[in-house]
Amino acid sequence: MAVNFAPVSATCQSLKQVFQNIDAQSCPQSFNFHMHTVYSDGKLQPSVLVDQALAIGLKGFAITDHHSINGYKAACAYLENYRLSGDVPLLWTGVEINANLLGVEVHILGYAFELEHPRMQPYVQRVITSGEDYQAPNVIAAIHAAGGLAVLA
Repeated sequence: MAVNFAPVSATCQSLKQVFQNIDAQSCPQSFNFHMHTVYSDGKLQPSVLVDQALAIGLKGFAITDHHSINGYKAACAYLENYRLSGDVPLLWTGVEINANLLGVEVHILGYAFELEHPRMQPYVQRVITSGEDYQAPNVIAAIHAAGGLAVLA
């Protein structure tokens, strides 16, 4: 089955609008921006996260597996089954990337980036990068080049 990720995937602009309007009631009742699946260190299948998001009425969420977009892809495909039956939450691309920032290992969250952008490919191979790719400024530049937002976790 071929899956077109574009119809379900939410845009960077929509995420910026959400971030501008976040308040104390937004998380986790309406939005969740940091979720992990079995594709990294989470315990749940992406389909279970989607079912939970639907059950509690989330307006939007992002799966931010470590160095992987496989959980996002699986959730996107699963969520596609619900599109015709009603409202579905926004699902932003997401990833959590280890990086060196001033000699300290940090985690950088990338949101709403273009999935297949060449600059993102080193960061979605399910392994921590090294060398120049491991440097925080380069991680941030790659996320921005792919049209996404970078957030220090």
